[in-house]
Formats: sequence, C-alpha cells, structure tokens
Amino acid sequence: APPPAAVEAAPAVADAAVSAPPAPTPPPPPPRPEPAPRASEPVARVSEPAPRPAPVARPAPEPVARPEPAPRPEAVAYEPPVRATARPAPVAQAVLPVIESPVDASLSTIAPTVDIDAFAADARAGRLNADGSAVLAGVPAGDPNYSRAQTLLLSNALRKGDSSATERALKNLLAVPENTYNPQILAADALYQVNKGQYDRALARAQTAERYWSRLPPSQSFATRTQIYEVEAAAWQGKFYGSDGDLAALDNAIRGWEKYRDHVASESRTDLEKVAASQIAKLNDIKERMQ
Repeated sequence: APPPAAVEAAPAVADAAVSAPPAPTPPPPPPRPEPAPRASEPVARVSEPAPRPAPVARPAPEPVARPEPAPRPEAVAYEPPVRATARPAPVAQAVLPVIESPVDASLSTIAPTVDIDAFAADARAGRLNADGSAVLAGVPAGDPNYSRAQTLLLSNALRKGDSSATERALKNLLAVPENTYNPQILAADALYQVNKGQYDRALARAQTAERYWSRLPPSQSFATRTQIYEVEAAAWQGKFYGSDGDLAALDNAIRGWEKYRDHVASESRTDLEKVAASQIAKLNDIKERMQ
C-alpha cells in the first residue's frame, strides 16, 4: 500500500482543477457594414453607325498617248585610236636579182689568185658548200676578184637566208669605195636593213641605189628595181608603224606601194600586183579611220 501522504495529495489536485473558473471567451468581431447599394444608372445604348454611302463611280481617265521615244542610234563598235606598233612584214625577196660585181678597176693589173667562175653557179643558187665558202672568203682584199668573191658569198647567203653571212659580206663589200655606187649592192644592203627594222638606213640605201639604177645590167634591171621599190615602201610603212600616227609617213608608204604596183605591172607580174594591192588597201583603211 502507498504511503498516506501520497494518497492525500491526489484529491487536492483534482479539486483545484474543478474549482478553477473557465477562461473568458473572446467577443466575436463586429459585423462589417454592408456596402450601400449603388444607384442604378441607365446604360446608354450604342447606336449602330449609319451605313456609308456607296462610292461614286469615277469615269476612268482616258489614256494619254505618250510620245514614242526617239530611236537610239545603232551601237558603233569601239575602235581604239590607230597607232600601229607592229613591224611590216619582212620583204619576202620575191624577186632576188643576181648580183654582179666587175673586177676592181684599181686592181686590174694584179693577177687573180682564185678562179671565181668555178663557184659562181653554186653560189647564185645558194648551194655553196663550206669548202667553196672558205675559198671565196680567203680571197684577199688586194686581189682584183675580191669584190666578186664577196658578191658570190652575198648571193649564197641571201639564197640561204643566212643573216650573219649576209651582214658580213655586205660589210666587206661596202668597205670598197667603188661598191658604194653599185645599185645592186646598195639594194641588197637596203633589203637587209629594212628587215632589221633600220628604216632610215634602209631608205637612204634604197634611194641611193635608185639614183644609180642606170648602171644596172639590163638583165637585172627589173629585179633590182623591184627590190628597191619594195624596200622603200616597206621602210615608210615601218616608220609609220613606229610613229604616233605620222600621216606623212603613211602617205609615203601608200605612194611607195603604188609605185611598186605600177612597176611590177609593167612585166605582168600579177602575183606581185596582188601583194601591192593588199598593202595599199590596208593602209588606206588605216588612213580613213585616222581622219
């Protein structure tokens, strides 16, 4: 059994619990005042928009005739200023004369060292071999056949188209004073110079040769003069091509080809006439475009 003190304490606690007053209840919150009713306002009716009047049909404007545009001029192909810079075609040596050189008069009393005639046929046909060329080149300047030997070397070189041999033979020949009046040698040098583009020198040689054309052997007159006239025309043409539109040179070139054309026509060389006609037409066309 529990001790007595503990038994007595329990009822005291229960009594205290019973006798305690209840906690006060909080008062309810005051009621919120109801909002005053709003006065009803009449709602305005939205009137429908009045229908738009139908658009008045405007008469279509009459089309105004536009003036026809002026016709454009036909396009003209652009042509650059005429200033030819190319060289003329090389003189083709269409007629190559047989160059003849007499025995040097100043050396006529000296016996020749070589029989020149033995090499003449091959040299003039361009068939001279190395041995024959060496024999002719070995003829000394004091020999009366020196110019004849150099002339055969020149003929052989021209036929073969050997520029170095041509230059060498011409240099040797023109070192002899008598040969500076020989129209065939002068014409050959003029031909060589024009094909090198040395037009002033070519003209000087050709014009000197023309002054002495009466010294030509009759059998070689046509061929040599043909060469002279062709060189003159080609030289003037080359001078024009190298200029800034030198009309004087152009006119001289045209006249030169006309002179050449008339000369070859005298022997009915229609092939050479066509060459001249082609050059004349080309140069006249250039002249028209320059004016």
